[in-house]
Amino acid sequence: MAALVPRLGRGPLPAGVHALATRPVLRHKALVAHRSGEAVRPVVVAGVAALREAVGEL
Repeated sequence: MAALVPRLGRGPLPAGVHALATRPVLRHKALVAHRSGEAVRPVVVAGVAALREAVGEL
């Protein structure tokens, strides 16, 4: 049996379970959508900034 589970989405591996790297390395995109004019709202600005920071850490 096999599964693709992101590192951030799983806890410690139980005994007997092994994690293997994929070749090529898998990539993904994160998109943000908001209503027109909402880009200036502090909560939207903070959310987008947090996502950008998180992506930079990967």
